[in-house]
Order: sequence, then structure tokens, then C-alpha cells
Amino acid sequence: MRRAERVTVPRVAGVRRTANGQEVISIVGGLELNTPAWANEMHEYPYLQWQAEVHRAKLKAAYPHAAEQIESSPAQGAEDVYARTSRLSVAQGFPGLQPGDALVNLITFDRTWIRPWAFYAVEDEAVRAELLQLFPDGCYVGFAGDAYCEARSETMDDHWRVLHAFPGDGQGRPSVGDSLVQVQERYNVLSNIQAETYEYGIPPIYADPQVLDFDALANQVAEPSAHFPARARPGQPLAAGFFQPAPAQVPRDMLLHQQDLIGPVAQFLTGLFPAVFGGNMEDVKTASGYALARDQAMGRLGLVWRRTKQFYAEMMLLAVDCFRKNRPEDAEIPLLGPDGVFDSRAIRLAELKGNISVHPEADETFPRMKSQQRGVLQQLFALKDPLVQRALEEPANIGYIKNVLGLSELVVPGEDARNKQLREIQQLLAGAPIVVGAPENGRNAKYEMRNSGMGDAAGVDAAAGGASPAPTTGSGAGVFHESPVTSHASLLLPSVAVDELLDDHASEFEECKRWASSEAGQAAKMTNPAGFANVRAHAEAHLRAMMYAAAAPNPASLIHVPRAARSPRVSPPPPPSELHTSSEMMASVTSREFLPHGGEERDGPGDHWVTIDGNHVLLHEPQGRENQQTPQGLVGQIPAEVRTEMARAIHDSNTPTADDKKGGFHEEFGVAGLNASGKWVVSRDKSGPYANPDVADHVSPSGKPVDPNIAYSIVDPRVFFHVHPDGKTEKHKWNQPPSDIDKKAAIPGHINIVFAARENRVYFYDRSGIIGKPMKLKDFLRP
Repeated sequence: MRRAERVTVPRVAGVRRTANGQEVISIVGGLELNTPAWANEMHEYPYLQWQAEVHRAKLKAAYPHAAEQIESSPAQGAEDVYARTSRLSVAQGFPGLQPGDALVNLITFDRTWIRPWAFYAVEDEAVRAELLQLFPDGCYVGFAGDAYCEARSETMDDHWRVLHAFPGDGQGRPSVGDSLVQVQERYNVLSNIQAETYEYGIPPIYADPQVLDFDALANQVAEPSAHFPARARPGQPLAAGFFQPAPAQVPRDMLLHQQDLIGPVAQFLTGLFPAVFGGNMEDVKTASGYALARDQAMGRLGLVWRRTKQFYAEMMLLAVDCFRKNRPEDAEIPLLGPDGVFDSRAIRLAELKGNISVHPEADETFPRMKSQQRGVLQQLFALKDPLVQRALEEPANIGYIKNVLGLSELVVPGEDARNKQLREIQQLLAGAPIVVGAPENGRNAKYEMRNSGMGDAAGVDAAAGGASPAPTTGSGAGVFHESPVTSHASLLLPSVAVDELLDDHASEFEECKRWASSEAGQAAKMTNPAGFANVRAHAEAHLRAMMYAAAAPNPASLIHVPRAARSPRVSPPPPPSELHTSSEMMASVTSREFLPHGGEERDGPGDHWVTIDGNHVLLHEPQGRENQQTPQGLVGQIPAEVRTEMARAIHDSNTPTADDKKGGFHEEFGVAGLNASGKWVVSRDKSGPYANPDVADHVSPSGKPVDPNIAYSIVDPRVFFHVHPDGKTEKHKWNQPPSDIDKKAAIPGHINIVFAARENRVYFYDRSGIIGKPMKLKDFLRP
């Protein structure tokens, strides 16, 4: 017995809470900001001070080392007292300061930024040198009243931008609404006169004391239908004893002047014409006239708007710079994705290195409001341009169109499938494709299905890195990777399987393609190759499902086909020991066949049993089908430029490699076929290992594509080719025609080629042998 080694076990000593930290943008006004009145530009500021009223308890908590020095009511100068009173009166919403206990605990917190050159105002050279050494970039200092809180070296330009509405001299420049102050005051005076006229302009009533008894009137209770004693003078009516002057009238021209002050005069001074705020223009009756007036008004307002845009852009620049200087690690933020689910987006510090520049948006004609966007969208609907119509039918735009039109409950075909696929993509990016081995019987079964004509477009294997469609079960399809010489194979399955019955394969496959070409897809391809490969395998599964559905045979046609061509017989399943199946295949081949009634029968040439969805079917196929083809006919199926690219493998086989120092002692392999766009693509494997015929009995390819992206892009492999090298020694040399291993590994339904490097000949072959006579290389390359 030996004692175990001692290890250090971590122990939790405590928990410390730390703030995550965040970039904060504060907009302050002239009452809170103190700058030198004589400076014209910000670079001329020797200092910049930000004053704010903060509760005493908060300051003590933030600066515990200075808590004892922070007083409730520190002594202040006259100017500071007036500025503090103005800020608090604005905060309270009263024209003057209203005293109260709440204001006693508010302390003026001064934060000041000082430029380095301002230290030269200090006459003491020793103190000045010490300040420049402590604060080489400038100084930030904070005071709570008279109590010192903190100081650090900090540049004013890294934290502040100052905006004035208009260009001018000094810091006391007019504001945007400064031109309306006098107009507003005049309007207030006239409005007060109008109100006083209505309130105090009721005229008095004069009465003859001989007609009206004022003593009795004073004792009379005012009530409805009251009777008052009155006696008219002889010979005069009672009304002749009363007189009331005319009431005060508001002059009509004063009302018109008020309307001018709040209308044309104010609009002329500010540039805010009715076209800007949607008012009525008497002289304009057309939409184009309103648009022209609006553009003219916006041109005048552009003096302020352009400065505001530049100010905002520079402010965002400071925020980004603050982020990259102070963040310890990358930040992840949740953003609402196109599928309606919040996605995590990362801001990486590595991408923010170097110089940063910002600029405001140049085009101001973008439709931003929903009404504007709806109008532009309706105009697009009216266009007959096919390109515009295709863009409107794009599933990625359906959600945006519904949002703009306000029809969020409208059901659009394909939208749910797109959102479902986007959610699956997020799941696929979090995982990796599953690589499983494919059994030999599974591959043979696949080949028989292809040869029998039941899966011409649905089941295609990929050799040496080529991707191919294949029929699958509901568990999801995979991609075979196999060498035609060796028996090794692997199956690439997505971690999220497709549902062949219920999935909208066309919509989801198109969404996978769109995502792969998008910015998010390209970023995932660079930063998460495993997840991208997982999405790609999932997309290939949808593609194979579509091809399988398009090429799936009618079961009735398998029963009524004449026996001379193909006569299937359905039988019960054979014993388990004699049935070789694969969970990834829909068809499997058995080594022994059973009749429907249990009797055994010898099958004719070309007959073979396959399993389709649990039913075992005997297929009769005439012999010699593959050998009916000719080399000339097969060559005609391959474009001339593809043949030229394939023939380069002979030159590469004769070229020295890292382990084949002379050349001619290694194999080259490749696949040619169609990609998803229907274009021919040639994928080559890396050079095979060195093989000496005196020692080895065969050469083999590497099984590793030179460019996996090209290899994976082939969805319909047509040609599989490899080179028999020219190498020879004093005793042995490599055979040139296809070997028995080549014939056994030939893929039915495809073109299998051997390039004889020594003979400069091309051999076409299948499982039954060589097809026709070997073709000269020059005839193979002839257009």
C-alpha cells in the first residue's frame, strides 16, 4: 500500500461582488457645465468642470476615505451659491428655490478636468514639475464641497464633447430658440391684455337716485325674480333713469398681430415652416409643393442638425474607445434575432484594435417612420419589376413586411419553416456533426439500389470526400466519405435531425443557404468551424430529402413492371442471422433469399433482394447493363474543361512529394460532379503515401481532400478517378489497368476511371470489368 499524493484542495475564503461596469453617456446643460467664457474651441479649454447636486450619503459610500470631511453644508462663494440655486430650482420645477429639509443633504459635487498645459499657470517650478509627472495626460479631480475625493491622470478629450447650436465667439452663444425669446415675451404681454380686458372690462351701471332707492337696494337679498322699488320720473320711461357705457373691446388688429407672432414671424425666425410639422399652407395645394417646402425648411434647420449629427458621432466614438480601454474581456449582449428569439452577440476586443473613425449618416432621405416605410413598400408592390417581386417574396423579408404593414397575425407560407430553421441553426452552432462508421453491407446495399434504378437521384454515395444525396429515415441523412480503393467509410450526421415527413425541406434548405452567405454565417465559418459544418450537414440532409422525394418511385410501378425488365417479389423478412441492415439505410442486401411461401428458389443472374421500408423485394435486372456503355459515350458526358482538370492528376502523380522524392510512386485521386448550382466541380485529394512495388502490393490515396469546401460542395458526384503511377524498380512496376480491387470498389451508376500514367491511357471500368478498349490520353482530352 502506498499513500496517495497530496493535492491542494481549493477552499472558498469569501465572496466579493464586483460591478460589471458599463459605458455611460451623460448629456448635461449649461447650468451644470463650467467652461471658460473666452474660449472659442474645446482645445482652448484649460479646464472643464461638471457640477451636480448629490446626496451626502452616496458620496460618503463612494469615497469612504473622505467620509469624515464631507459636510452637509459646505461654505461656497456667491457665484457657486447662485449656480446651485438655479440648478435646484430647475429640478424642483419652481421659478425660485423652495427651502426644505431634503435640500440640506444635497452637496455640490465638482468634477474637473484640467489640461497638462494649464499646469504652467503654477509659478512654483517644483510643484509644476510634480504635477506634470503625476498627470502627464491631464488631471481629473473630484471635490464634494470642499472635501477632496479623488484624482487621476485622464485626458479631457477622451471623455468630453461640447456642442453649441450655432457657430460663434466664446461660450455665450445663442441657443436654437434664442430668436423666439422676445417674440414670446411680446405675445405674453398681448395675451395678458386680452385676459384683463375680459376680466376687468365689464362697465358700471349708473342709476338716478330719484328713480332707484339705493337704501332699499342695499337691504334687498339678490335672488331670482326679486322685486326692487323704483319710480320713474314724470313723463319718462323707467329706462331713462339708468345708463351703462359700452364694454371694453379687444382690438381686432391686436388678435391678428398675435397670430402673426406665433405664425409667420416665429416660422421665419426659426425656419420651422408648416411643411415641417404638418401644418396647412394656403398657397400650396400639391404633395410635391409640400415636399419642396419641407426640403427648404430642412435646409435652414440643417445648420443645427449637421452639428448635432457630428456631435453624436463623436460621442459614440468616445464610448467605443472607453469600451476597448476599460473592458477586461469580450462582452456578450442579447439581441432579438430574425426568428423572434434573443441571440447572444459578442463584441470582441480583438476586433477593436487599431484606429477607429466615425462619421454621421450622409443620406437623410431614408424612410424611418412606419408610415414612410409603408408608403415605400406599397410603391414596391405596385412595380412589375421581377427583381423587386423576388425580393418581396424572399422569406427573410416576410417578417419585416408584416411588421411594417401592421399585420403581425398574418400567416405567410414558409415563414414558420424559416423561423424553425433559424432556431435549429442556433442549436446546430452549439454542437458538432456526428461522424459514424458505415458498415460494408450498408454501402453495398446502397450500390445495389443505385444499380437497380430505384435511387438514381435519391441515393448517391460520395467517395473520398465528395458529398452526395442519400435516402434516409426520419433520423436524418448523412454524408459518406469513402475511398474507392480502401473499405474505410464514415457517415456525417447533423446533431439536429431533419424530419422527412413534416419538414418544409425547400424553405429550410433555402434558409440554410441564405444564412451561410450572411454575415453571421461567414463569422461562424471562421470562428466556429465545427458548428458551421454541423449546419452544413443539416442543409445537405434537407437537400437529400428533397431529391429523394422527387425521385421516389411509385410502389405500384414496382409490381407491374414486366419481368424482362424488373419483376419484384415481396417476401417475409429472413432470419435475423442472415439479414444485414444499417440504421442509416433504407435498403439492405441479404445473402440468402426467401420466397413468399417460405420455399427457397435459385435467383437468376442479376437478381438481388433489397429491403424497402421493412418490405423485402426481389429485383430482377438483365445482365450486361453497365457493359452496354462505351468509353466514347462516357467521355461525352464529361465537359472538356473538366476532363483537362482531371488529367492534371497524371502530372501530379509523376511530381515528387514530401515522401515520394522521385515521383511516380504515389496515387492521386479525385471526384468530379455537380454542386448545388448545377455547375461542374473537380475535387482532388491530397497526394497518397509513398509505396514501393518491391515492398507493397498496392498504392492508396490519402482520403483527405485538398480543399474540403470544394469537396463538400459536390452534391451530385458523376466521375471517380485515380491514377496508377508510372513508378518502377529493377524488379517490379505498378500495374496500369484497373485491378480487381478497383473493380470491386467501382461505384455503380457513376463513371469510374483509371489514368495509366506510364501508358498515357484512360481506362473506364465498372464492377463487371473494363468497359471497351482503353482510350489514348490525347483522345480523352480532345474537345
